[in-house]
Amino acid sequence: MKTIKLGKFSDEGRLHNVEDAAFLRARQIGAADVIDFTGIEEVSALYLDALLQGFARAELRARLSGLSGAAADVVARWLAADGAQGAQRATPATQEATPQAAHP
Repeated sequence: MKTIKLGKFSDEGRLHNVEDAAFLRARQIGAADVIDFTGIEEVSALYLDALLQGFARAELRARLSGLSGAAADVVARWLAADGAQGAQRATPATQEATPQAAHP
């Protein structure tokens, strides 16, 4: 078991880059590792989807540390949500950023 400190992967306390989250999940985070949010002020639900995909939400609660403020609120909503659909409900603006196919 090791502790993954997300602060060193953040942009001034913000975690939003989904590609970074997927890389961390694939290369850094093991099944028993602690995920430390110390210093994280902002995190998106889509980042959490990418970072924590494949881990049981019930088990994650005991593995997350250092949560505070707005980031703690987002993580709590994400843990309570039903998969990615819950994340989309928590961040509806993300749907606007997705390019739509033009209709003839």
